[in-house]
Amino acid sequence: MKIENCTLVVSSCDKYKSAWMPYFTLLKKYWPEHPSDIYLITETKQYHDNELDIKVFNMDGVPWSTRICCCLESIKTKYIIFSLEDFFLQDYVKTNAIAKCVMWMEKNEKIAVCRFYPSDSKYLEPSDKYSPFRFASSHNMRLETQFAIWNRETLISFIDKSESPHQFEYQGSNRTVDSNYKFLWYYGNQHDIKGMIFPYLNWLEDGCNIHFGKYLWNNKRLFEQNDIKGVRMHELGLISQRGLQIRLKYLYGDKLKGIGKLLKLFYTVYDKFDRLLRSILVFGLKKGIQKMVKPY
Repeated sequence: MKIENCTLVVSSCDKYKSAWMPYFTLLKKYWPEHPSDIYLITETKQYHDNELDIKVFNMDGVPWSTRICCCLESIKTKYIIFSLEDFFLQDYVKTNAIAKCVMWMEKNEKIAVCRFYPSDSKYLEPSDKYSPFRFASSHNMRLETQFAIWNRETLISFIDKSESPHQFEYQGSNRTVDSNYKFLWYYGNQHDIKGMIFPYLNWLEDGCNIHFGKYLWNNKRLFEQNDIKGVRMHELGLISQRGLQIRLKYLYGDKLKGIGKLLKLFYTVYDKFDRLLRSILVFGLKKGIQKMVKPY
């Protein structure tokens, strides 16, 4: 079953180009019914897949939200499925569940989004009509960059072209306080791959995806299990489980004393130096330094 009148939009950036090959390889394996129209949003880089018709939308020197908005404005389908490049599939997508969401959105134009990444938040209000989805009634959690299907024009109306992804999620959600749109979130366990509509893991403790600009430890296992070779993980670097604990304690901890404060200073300097080296590795010397000073 193909999802009609829908485009898959994968938001990325040149820095994360090493993630494109494993993302699309897993997409082909675990979601053969994916939309035929696929857009990859990034600054300047190109990507080609012999089996997929991927349209690369390039726009450099502008904020993240500007790239997103301009790409959405160029798309003709009524709906878009939004994804980031590190939502690496680990099981088969439940296309029937996505088709049901499209049916709901066709019948009710006030449904802005159906978010597929599960949440068991107590702030989600149950709805018999749209079960197992629930309403995101609290305005501070309505706009997200997790995997979801959106009404394209409605999503455009929520975007401020000056914002980063973080600002879109937090400041953008605040702008929906008086909105009469409905924001549906899938209600479930964030760690239960088998129960997910679009099965990927996004929590730090799961060790998957890209966090802090680096691959987490379980990505390597996932790629090996799916016979994915040649991923240039060294461009971003790899955080081990122990490395994550150290980072959280000494780089982001705020209750450190004595030697802990010195270690925080050391890891802060080390982290900045490491990010500079990774940036130079990806972009070259001149542009790598420029990217550190001005990310876009």
